[in-house]
Amino acid sequence: MPDAELIVYEGARHNINDYLPDRCADDILKFLGKRFGVRPPGYEDVAPTWPTLGDVDTADALATYQAGKRAKKAAMREAAGG
Repeated sequence: MPDAELIVYEGARHNINDYLPDRCADDILKFLGKRFGVRPPGYEDVAPTWPTLGDVDTADALATYQAGKRAKKAAMREAAGG
């Protein structure tokens, strides 16, 4: 099994982000670790520590995730003076 860093690197190298949201390889890695216990060597070093869609498992969790994302974006706009 490849190590986690290689999974993230290969995702970036193959330009998956041209087709999927930013940090997609990280999100997929977190999803596989949380849902299926797939934790290749180095998983803890590269898996996201911030909330991702990999954390969402219910409608309520999705609503919480989306609200947090909206709040973060609003705070960033506010900080930028917009």
